[in-house]
Amino acid sequence: MTLHFTEPPLEEGVPMDSGTDSAACPMSARSRVALIAALSLAFAATVQASLPLKGWLMQVVKIPRSSYVSYDEIVAEMLNRTALIVVWSLPLLVLPKLRDIGSFRLPRTWTPFLVLPILALNIFFFGRFPVPIPLLAYLTIVFNQMSVGVLEELVFRGYAFRRFPEAHPRLVVLTSATCFTLVHLVNAIGGSVASELAKFPFIFACGLSFGIVRMASGSLAWSTLAHGAVNASAKLATTGGTYETMLPFVAAIVGIGAVTTLCLHPKLRGRSLTPDAPKCA
Repeated sequence: MTLHFTEPPLEEGVPMDSGTDSAACPMSARSRVALIAALSLAFAATVQASLPLKGWLMQVVKIPRSSYVSYDEIVAEMLNRTALIVVWSLPLLVLPKLRDIGSFRLPRTWTPFLVLPILALNIFFFGRFPVPIPLLAYLTIVFNQMSVGVLEELVFRGYAFRRFPEAHPRLVVLTSATCFTLVHLVNAIGGSVASELAKFPFIFACGLSFGIVRMASGSLAWSTLAHGAVNASAKLATTGGTYETMLPFVAAIVGIGAVTTLCLHPKLRGRSLTPDAPKCA
């Protein structure tokens, strides 16, 4: 199957946004790693800085609890996450040159099928809420988790992949997945570090998958949809023995698929991991 990594030209005067690198002097491997690390630290800092806002919203939003669903907590999280999305979107409005972070269209490509095992296994093993909940609860949970996908993909597969050089796409995918995994340690604040560390293999495998989808399709839309769907199915998961027992199995299946694709994908095959970027003329 032939993959196409560019999109049809837009209207005259509108820059193309294919997500591929068209710059004459792409970023070096070392600079790219430094950029992704800096983005990760900035992201973790903004998430921490937003916690007081979430606490305030929890005090303001008062919605009666329904069954086992805390609508007030879900709404507070949605509003807090919306604020973070706005903060991270502001650079795109202020600095037009940053708008080459990737397409928001849905180009046809087979690569998003890479995340189907994640979704299938998540839904089969984890996607059963322990008690019946109203349809509205399902919709709010799914919408809330889709907003997670929007925020994290904007940072880790958007800004991090900006003008990514085809000289070392594996490095971009691996570095982004690693930083994406480490940033999830912020979830351990006030909770269990051991519990978060146990999820790291699964999170890393997902990070690889989202990065490959983003790289191959040139589209943030595909990786955002995949990310939100995975998060939603996990959020609707049962807890306890089944989840803890099956999580390593799911992580292994997804990890093997992601690593295999990383090595054999036509966009990556035959490419060195960290070659020097082409020199500027």
